[in-house]
Amino acid sequence: MTYIALDTLKTHLGLESATLTKADSDRLWAALTAAIAQVEQAAGRGFAPRRITLFHAIDPYNLSELLLDDDLLTLTSLTNGDGTLIALTEVESIGAGVLRLKNGLVFVASTDAAQQPIQVAGVWGWHEAYATAWRPSGDQVVTLTTLDGISTLGVQDADGIDPTSNRTPRFMVGQLIQVNTEFFSIVAVNTSTNLLTVRRGQRGTSFETSPVGQSISIYTPSARVELLIVRWAAWLYKAPEKQMGAGIPTALLEEARALRRVRVKS
Repeated sequence: MTYIALDTLKTHLGLESATLTKADSDRLWAALTAAIAQVEQAAGRGFAPRRITLFHAIDPYNLSELLLDDDLLTLTSLTNGDGTLIALTEVESIGAGVLRLKNGLVFVASTDAAQQPIQVAGVWGWHEAYATAWRPSGDQVVTLTTLDGISTLGVQDADGIDPTSNRTPRFMVGQLIQVNTEFFSIVAVNTSTNLLTVRRGQRGTSFETSPVGQSISIYTPSARVELLIVRWAAWLYKAPEKQMGAGIPTALLEEARALRRVRVKS
């Protein structure tokens, strides 16, 4: 799946007004999805949020701090090795990579001697400013149906103005959108019927039980990450088929590697 609108790549390539064949569109989509995967692999981190519980090992030399194995955007729950929930008011985040317990609390091992007994549940990924990463779409869910495995989300105005950018359309193929806590991936947009074809429950999220009437927000990746992925995808699109994924320009690789995660403990 992607979290960057396909139209962003088209605009970068100067194809926003071009009439594309299905083969051309398929190649654009393949280039974008490949670019996301390759940039994330080169950087060693993900750039879109995912909901998951990760298990972590205890540092025997510092029982009050937990060195995280990934970038934590939002902590939703923390379970100690003995199975007890730790109140989030007792947890301090040190950047995106360390959790520190307050008031003398410590992490403890599990009774079954598991190597990674601490359960950290939350939203994981990297973003320079996640607090503002989800922008309002100016729209809401009108209908949501699933037939033969295909989900269709009805909105008020699919090609309305995006209230953040003041550009149209507000919904585009490739976007990652959110309704309450569920993430959706947009795979098609019909502006005549105001219907979005979507994939539900993306990136570890559960289906929303009462989505109708709820507002829709759109994920905005880090600007430098988005530009890097789009440039990478443009190179893949222009490259001969035999070079798809091979011979990536050094400048692009260096930019991706500069985004690598550095584990630093306080």
